[in-house]
Amino acid sequence: MKLAPLVIVLPVCRPDFHQAIKWLRWQKVLLSQPGSVSHDLVIFHARSVENELVAKLHKEAEGWLGHADIVSNPEFYEQPELGYAAMANQMFRAALEYTEAEYPGAPTLWCEPDCIPTNPKWSQQIEQEYIHAGMPFMGDFHGPGKIPHMTGNGVYHPDWRNLAPSIAELPNPNPEQGWDSQCAHDTLPQSHHSYRIQQEWIVPPILFTEKTVGLLHHETALFHRDKTGTLIDVLCARIGADPIWMDPPVCTPSPVQPSSQPLPGKPKRGGVHILIVSCARDAEMCSWLLRSLKQNAKGFAGITLMVPVQDVKSFRHIPEGVTFTTFDEMPAKGFLHHEIQICRADEICPDADFIVHIDSDCLVWREMTPEDFVQRGKCLLVREHYDLIAPRNPNRLIWKTCVERCTGLSPEYDYMVRHPQVYPRVVYGALRAAVERYTGMGFERYVFGCENGWPQGFAEFPALGTVGSIQFPDAFRFVDYDHKTDRHECGVAGVDHQYLYRPERDALVEGWSHGGFARYRTDWEKFMAGDLPKFYKK
Repeated sequence: MKLAPLVIVLPVCRPDFHQAIKWLRWQKVLLSQPGSVSHDLVIFHARSVENELVAKLHKEAEGWLGHADIVSNPEFYEQPELGYAAMANQMFRAALEYTEAEYPGAPTLWCEPDCIPTNPKWSQQIEQEYIHAGMPFMGDFHGPGKIPHMTGNGVYHPDWRNLAPSIAELPNPNPEQGWDSQCAHDTLPQSHHSYRIQQEWIVPPILFTEKTVGLLHHETALFHRDKTGTLIDVLCARIGADPIWMDPPVCTPSPVQPSSQPLPGKPKRGGVHILIVSCARDAEMCSWLLRSLKQNAKGFAGITLMVPVQDVKSFRHIPEGVTFTTFDEMPAKGFLHHEIQICRADEICPDADFIVHIDSDCLVWREMTPEDFVQRGKCLLVREHYDLIAPRNPNRLIWKTCVERCTGLSPEYDYMVRHPQVYPRVVYGALRAAVERYTGMGFERYVFGCENGWPQGFAEFPALGTVGSIQFPDAFRFVDYDHKTDRHECGVAGVDHQYLYRPERDALVEGWSHGGFARYRTDWEKFMAGDLPKFYKK
């Protein structure tokens, strides 16, 4: 069925009324920002919310860019003897029944007052992800506990009644169990694990500051949960908006205390992170890379997989522990945009001190640790002199020219000899600044102006290596690749290869994604089983 535009439901009850008011005021701030986007809003309040409070909801909803309904729950569900879960289940079902009738064909975003939008286009970003994902339900994934489930704050298909019949039966058959876990058998198999909706169940709640706001992922558009209102305070300060004060509660809310517990799921600062930038064409090879990382990678502080937003559907099985994020790929500039993301790795992995870049066509074929790439604070950087490369493969001199054109530097070495590449975070900003100084153009504007097809007009790893080796030589341990000696030790006669991957030296092996995966399947299966060769040609 063709979907209508997304509709947002903000449920409001008396204990959360003060949070809902601050939520609505925050939306006014966001809607005043350039490029803001809004969707229809349903403020679905409990029957117990008094008339004067309802009038306050009407006042705060004025100016919403889109239609705003303020609706009283037709059911009197607030019966304490039923328990909290039963009351919440009834309100959730009644709200879906309302949008089903009044917004036919529209998916519903259930958004509680402690779910905080992070930017002016948050609802559009969630809607776009939902459309691209092609699944009827979408939210964050909650694994702990007896019943893994999709988080309740998420997007629900307009045909929820048929797709998830258990929702229509709420609060039965188990009124004491929340709908997210009670209906998981229906919703989870048909759900997309959202990268825009993030839930961190922190008990007791924390107070957000500029330090703790780093808990939010790079692509988060809606964060659950913040019971204190302090996340809005931090986000207001970031855009220079006036503070939004929290009104006093109208009744006793749940206790709120700062937490001294460490933030869950947050990679440790100072670690070595892995970044993979992939696309739909390479999804099958990337799935093997992810499997090999799960099996063989030990001790890394984080693994991030980034793909174009339109390719999300090709990446359905992301291993636990991998951060999945996206970017809006520029049409006809996919290769260059891929390179741009690599050059912004310091922003994509904000907690990394060192970043290991692995392409989708690689496979980790033995145990791999950060010490394979970073020792005593120095990154291993394999290079080969262009004078030695030219007689064997003059095409590689193209990358030398690319570096000269974007930075004005004339490199002696090629740094794109083998995978993986690893750099300290300081190098990325230095490269972007070098390009802007030399070309007089913004970094992305320059790169997008280059040739996207082969031979590409920009080469990210040769440029990063050149800038890094010149500006931060003490950050690296340079290894000059000896092509001749490597051939001799492996008994290879020809010179038509770039590099010989050897298990005792190299933690991973590289294929060639442009050739398709079929040619590698047999080898990859052997390597995953521990059957490793003496060497493998690139």
